Amino acid sequence: MLERIINDGLEQYRLINSEKVLLSQTLNGSLDIINEVLGLTNPVAFGRSSRIKKIVTHIISKSDLENTWQYDLAATFCLIGYISIPQPIQEKIYKDIELDKAEKELVSKTPQIAFDLIKRIPRFEPIAEMILNQNKPFHQYKNAVQDPVSIGAQILKLAIDLDGLITSGWQSDEIKLKMINDAEHNYNPHLTVTLLDYFVDVDYYEHLALNVAELKIGMILDQDVFSSAGALLLVKGQEITDTVLPRIINFQHYVGVLQPIRILNLPEAKTGVPTA
Repeated sequence: MLERIINDGLEQYRLINSEKVLLSQTLNGSLDIINEVLGLTNPVAFGRSSRIKKIVTHIISKSDLENTWQYDLAATFCLIGYISIPQPIQEKIYKDIELDKAEKELVSKTPQIAFDLIKRIPRFEPIAEMILNQNKPFHQYKNAVQDPVSIGAQILKLAIDLDGLITSGWQSDEIKLKMINDAEHNYNPHLTVTLLDYFVDVDYYEHLALNVAELKIGMILDQDVFSSAGALLLVKGQEITDTVLPRIINFQHYVGVLQPIRILNLPEAKTGVPTA
């Protein structure tokens, strides 16, 4: 009798845990699709969010954090407030062109807009708060440094600023030095050290220049992609997925795409961790 009760309890636990995993995967997958569609319609803002998510994924992979799904979701939607920003201003930001006072004011409100949108989703209030505080420098935190919401906001601050430095053309050594020097004032030092090896993986990529017909899912764009008419289609750093690839192919077929396209490709022989 006792054995049957224990087995029944274990089976119930397995079912509950399996359902939680399924719901989590379904939610993450659904939100990734939504974000990817937004990236196709607004490549400047939401193409950037895919790069930020890669940085966040690296940070949490090097950290001993629990419930990391919430940080992934925060990264996915950290720039959703940019739906309120006119496209010309977004392009100025992407090209690192100085904004005027009114434009800066608009941009400063994007975390609040994202917060107001995301907090409507049940149980997403902590994620919304992470995004609301994503521009808050580390020195402004006091006793709440270690709570999940604060950690999430600090991760986003690191990832967003790192992406900005990369797209502005800073070299990896310059970026590392700046972030180390800014640690404790702008960034959580314990999180900052996780980025010291972020650029190592780049050395293992093949740098190729390919035509549209040669592109494959999983490759990463190493340049902005434009139509023959000069329209920005995709941004540097965006991964070619099963929804991105048809977009490039369709534009090539009906409008034309400037080719060749510089891409990063990780050879199969280099997918493992290199040994000394």
